[in-house]
Amino acid sequence: MQRFPLAILAGAILSPAIFGATDVSGKWSGFPIYVTLKQDGNKVTGSAGESEDDQIPFQNGVIEDDHLTLKFGPMDISFVVNGDQMTGELHQGMNTLKIVLKRMRPRDPSAPPLAFDAASVKRAPPQEMGKGFNSSMNAEPGRLRCTNVTLKNYIEYAWALKDYEVTGPDWLKDERYDITATMPAGSPPNEVLSMFQTLLNERFKLDTHKETKELSVYALVVDKNGFKLKAADGPGRTSISGGPKGRTMKANASMKRLAATLSGMVDRPVLDMTGIPGGFNILLEWTPDETQGGPRGIDGAAADTAPGPSIYMALHEVGLKLEARKAPVEILVVDHAGKIPGEN
Repeated sequence: MQRFPLAILAGAILSPAIFGATDVSGKWSGFPIYVTLKQDGNKVTGSAGESEDDQIPFQNGVIEDDHLTLKFGPMDISFVVNGDQMTGELHQGMNTLKIVLKRMRPRDPSAPPLAFDAASVKRAPPQEMGKGFNSSMNAEPGRLRCTNVTLKNYIEYAWALKDYEVTGPDWLKDERYDITATMPAGSPPNEVLSMFQTLLNERFKLDTHKETKELSVYALVVDKNGFKLKAADGPGRTSISGGPKGRTMKANASMKRLAATLSGMVDRPVLDMTGIPGGFNILLEWTPDETQGGPRGIDGAAADTAPGPSIYMALHEVGLKLEARKAPVEILVVDHAGKIPGEN
């Protein structure tokens, strides 16, 4: 299932400073991006990420009057600032994506639950035999389009949880639904997730509770040979490519984000226990081995029979290690959900 795009703002293109630039200091957000900016004259520094607690700093930025132009890798963004809103476009090659950011303000805790302006929830049509499932979740300013997604995946997304953090009836993993929803352009990610929670609670009559369980996990820790990754100059996208001889991961990411990505590659959840903040340039190359689970080839573990290095050896090369541990994990338990969604 395609995920929503990761957080992408990074270092700014340098250009001549112009006196009297618009003040952009503060927290900004537009689904699914959080940005914190600090302005000193025409110079702008800050951090960006997919959530408020997973931020990667960047150092260079320049604003000219009401124009803010940013560049990270092959992507360019230009914003026009109008009070508490920025409107712009991201360009990468031949692709263009519109972006709207709004300055974040404290929300009145006594206000009613947030809800989408409009939303349609329907059971997905049956898939043709032998063709498998093709599901997607896509976002654009002011609109979400989700196709052929399980209710379990929707719950994981709305509550920002991973697969192992949600449990409930088996059918949650099988029944699929299409959802289209609209909201104000530039809605902050945390508000969009709250809207999604409201929608799922209302249409599926969810009844849930939380409990803590001790699970077998891998702790992502610094290897005995020392941490070897270099700091990134800003956040970026994570890409994993593969071929007959192995896989390659390229990312500008935090250790928390790396742990979340690794959780989908090994036989148990991965938790970041490095204690290292910030973001790093990550390049990992390994050969998957589907026949064995658990770390291999490190500190006396089973020999690696794959034709290339395992993911565990690839981590070892950059000064990281996965250690098998037991750890308490908070679980969302779905006690009840209706298979047929309420009327639109």
